[in-house]
Amino acid sequence: MRYIDSYRFAFQSDNWQKNLLLTSVCVLIPYVGIVVFSGYLFELLEFKHRHGDEEPYADFDFNRFVDYLKRGLWPFLCSLVINAVLMPVFMVIYLIPMLIIMADPPAVIAFMVTVVMVVGMGLLTIVLSMVTIPISLRAGLQQEFAPAFSLDYLKSFVKLMWRELLLSSLFLTATGFAVAFLGFAACCIGVVPAIAIMMFAQLHIEYQLYELYLQRGGSEIPLKTPEPPARFDEPSAHLP
Repeated sequence: MRYIDSYRFAFQSDNWQKNLLLTSVCVLIPYVGIVVFSGYLFELLEFKHRHGDEEPYADFDFNRFVDYLKRGLWPFLCSLVINAVLMPVFMVIYLIPMLIIMADPPAVIAFMVTVVMVVGMGLLTIVLSMVTIPISLRAGLQQEFAPAFSLDYLKSFVKLMWRELLLSSLFLTATGFAVAFLGFAACCIGVVPAIAIMMFAQLHIEYQLYELYLQRGGSEIPLKTPEPPARFDEPSAHLP
């Protein structure tokens, strides 16, 4: 895994300033903007999968707003389902310790309950990430909802990639705090571009995870478009 390269990815284009500006605008658009940004990133991931890591990535095109929205909708819906299933677990892990602490137990017990709550929340967050990434990958590449929840595929991905999934989650979490802090340090103006850069980095991490998964014998995700998409260095190139 090339973790540092993930943060270089956003700048691997002659028009990186324009792309960063436009994707930052997407971050500012409530709800829909993130879905659009996600759809754009999955187009980049598919292109990188087909053509390798050397080609420059496509410029963001606001004229393709609806195309990006349609593509980003699949992983967004999958994430909603995953969060809906795991949210009650989060609530239990949080509420039960809070009720114990509110009962004013001895300090030692309150401390131990707090530690258990923090550790439990952290472990569940890691599990959530390890499940969400492979499901999101399949939903974004195959552009379908139900196949993304294939248990055979999910078990295969986690079995082959659990170590990298764990390390990637920890890396993105740790560096995400650092990048966000730098954004706040720039009079808070840099927070939105920082989020965009982190999303580019996450895309590159997911691309690396998928390619490594295939190298280890994992099954390839069926792509909706069997023919190679148009080259991104052509100004009029549009993916289906």
